[in-house]
Amino acid sequence: MPMPAVEVRALVPYDRGDLISAVHESGVLVSAEHEEEGTAVHAHVSERLAAELAPFARD
Repeated sequence: MPMPAVEVRALVPYDRGDLISAVHESGVLVSAEHEEEGTAVHAHVSERLAAELAPFARD
């Protein structure tokens, strides 16, 4: 199975658990850490999912 196209780092608010589920289902999760504001994820995902995660992107 090929690696999804886009590498992302994002801080996903806890009320957007749907996005975390989508990363687990269709992406490759590199790391996830729970922080005060949400879940910090580093993952490889599709372009569509990367677009949904874009508002929560981290450097």
